[in-house]
Amino acid sequence: MSEYQCYEFVALDRPLTPKQIAELRTISTRAEITPTRFWNEYQWGDLKADPAKLVERYFDAHMHFANWGTHRLMLRVPSARVPKGTLRDRREDVLSPEVLVRRHAGYRCRVLMGPSFRADVWTALERAPDLSIAEIARKASCSFATAWQAAQDYRLLRDADTNAAHRDRLVNSGGARDFRHSRDARHPAGCR
Repeated sequence: MSEYQCYEFVALDRPLTPKQIAELRTISTRAEITPTRFWNEYQWGDLKADPAKLVERYFDAHMHFANWGTHRLMLRVPSARVPKGTLRDRREDVLSPEVLVRRHAGYRCRVLMGPSFRADVWTALERAPDLSIAEIARKASCSFATAWQAAQDYRLLRDADTNAAHRDRLVNSGGARDFRHSRDARHPAGCR
């Protein structure tokens, strides 16, 4: 499978000058560059510049998307508008991994399965188990085949859990006899 990356930078507060556009052209000869935008996609290469430095020098916003799961959004905000200490050193705003696992299904699935499209499919199915395969693939940003296989596994385990819970309810209600702990179950006829 080939890699795919998309880089987009946007100038909102002020358009780029012709000199700045020429400077950006030295970074990429294929990029679409206008006074308000720099956009390029890569199949096998990468951007030949540091996105943070480009935002610092030329742009107000940056978005990067890659098919292996990287999604990055950068915004340039004037330092005078954000009081010092507001964005850093606020430990009470950062949840511990233990709390994240309990609160967020997506994080829990990624801890269990690793950062993969399968974990994203599983998360989508936990939220809405009756989604079609096409909807799951769209929500998880993965291929139809990956969504189909992960959905099969999810539904197999969900059905197994449902059947086990149903069996336990029957046993506990007296509707079925539990042979797991009886002498007859350990020593069937002919084996004593």
